[in-house]
Amino acid sequence: MVDHNAKEFFNGIIKVTLSILGFEVLFFIYPFIKDKEKVLKHSLLSIWFTTILFALVTAISIGFFAPEALKRIIWPVLSMFKIVKLPFLERFEFIAVSFWMLIILPNLCVYLWCASRGIKRVFGLKQTKATIIIALLSIASSNFIPSRIDMNMFTDYAARVGIVLAILYPILLYVIVKIVKSLRKRRNAS
Repeated sequence: MVDHNAKEFFNGIIKVTLSILGFEVLFFIYPFIKDKEKVLKHSLLSIWFTTILFALVTAISIGFFAPEALKRIIWPVLSMFKIVKLPFLERFEFIAVSFWMLIILPNLCVYLWCASRGIKRVFGLKQTKATIIIALLSIASSNFIPSRIDMNMFTDYAARVGIVLAILYPILLYVIVKIVKSLRKRRNAS
C-alpha cells in the first residue's frame, strides 16, 4: 500500500467499481418492499458482507500471487481454483465456473427486470416485450466484443459510467423530488 500514490489508488477504485455496483437496484425495488423499515439494515448488511468478501478475496489473491503475476493473470480467483486437486475430478475450475453462474444469473435477472420496468414506465411498452427485446439485444451485442482486450475496455468504460450514474442518479432524483414537491405546494396554495 505504501508503494502507490493517490492517483494509482483512484485508478484501482475505478477498476473495482463494476464489481461493487448494484446498490442502485434498490431504487427500483424499494416501492415493492413490504417492510420498508428493515431495508436499511438489510442493505447495509449486504453491502458490508460484499465489502468484506471482496477484501478477503483481494487479500488472498495478493498473498498468493506475486505482484508481477497479478498483472498478467486475467482471473486470479479462477487461477487459484486450478490448484485444487481432487482424485475424482480432473479440473475443479469447471465446477467453480458452474457455481459462479448461480451467482451471476440472479444478478442478470434483477438487472433485466429493472431495465424492462424502466422501459415500461418511460415508454409504456409492455414489460414482457421489453424484457424480450433487452435480452435479445444483450445477446446480440455480446457478439460485438470479439477479444479479451475489448471486453476489458468495455468493462472499464461501464465501470466509469456506472460510478458516475451511481453518484449522480440519487442526487438527480433528490433534486427532481424537491422540485415536484415545491410545485405541488404552490399549486395547492393557489
